[in-house]
Amino acid sequence: MTSLALLFHLPFLAVAGPLPDPNKSCCIDEDIALAFAHYVTYSRTLPDQFPVNLAVEGLTFIGSSVGVHGRHNAAAWMTKREIQEILVETSDILVESEWRPVPDNSGLDRFFVRGFVSHDNGGIAQNQQFCRGKQGHLSVQARKTALGNILVLSHRKGQPGQDCDAVIASYKEARHFVSGLTSHLPRLALPKEVDTAGIPGSGVGGGMQDAHADIEVQTALSNLDLIDHFEPQMSKQGWQLDAHFDGSHTSGQSWYKEVDGMSLTCLVSVFSSGLTAHLRMQLQAI
Repeated sequence: MTSLALLFHLPFLAVAGPLPDPNKSCCIDEDIALAFAHYVTYSRTLPDQFPVNLAVEGLTFIGSSVGVHGRHNAAAWMTKREIQEILVETSDILVESEWRPVPDNSGLDRFFVRGFVSHDNGGIAQNQQFCRGKQGHLSVQARKTALGNILVLSHRKGQPGQDCDAVIASYKEARHFVSGLTSHLPRLALPKEVDTAGIPGSGVGGGMQDAHADIEVQTALSNLDLIDHFEPQMSKQGWQLDAHFDGSHTSGQSWYKEVDGMSLTCLVSVFSSGLTAHLRMQLQAI
């Protein structure tokens, strides 16, 4: 499975990396193998020290695990409910329990990522962050698997003396918040025909004058089918079509938009070889 590089360089909880392969986990139950990665001990019970005892309708507890160095642990649940629905309800419960979303007071917008996103989560980020007092950091993740949708809460102890205000302040100073044009990248949901199981979205990056997002997927759709699927989404987000091209291996469209006193161009392109399609959007200020 492809490992996707994420833009978010947070001062806590690294979430990028390959998901566990249950076929290679000879002595671990399949649901445990799907739920946890980079952990060394597993249990079918929730440890007393875990800061959240989640009671949400439609969730079935899978188990818990402890990280390699013992500083973080995680708990996982299986559900047949939609990913977006379960993430929003879990977030609301945490906020009611005085967990603060990071960044602070960010509302539901914090869920949405830029670039190419899975059709089955509508742009809901796989990793949502919370903090509370000096209790460390809590990450909420959800993803689609062959057994059903899995919700994982990961908890990591904070640095000695570090409270939630310090966590939020450090997050606001992170590269994500000063990355120039990255915040203006479109958000494009992939077609339903594209298998996005285990794919949270594209890797994104950029600077003050440009930004980009890339993802590689397996699909039988043609380049033109993919580009046509993105066209109404671009228009809905205020972009104006400038040009279109379609070749034997590459198709794409260029778009134009005025925002915050800037003139922006965005090239959305697809390069394919067999069933593998490489999607890219390139944003520039002109």
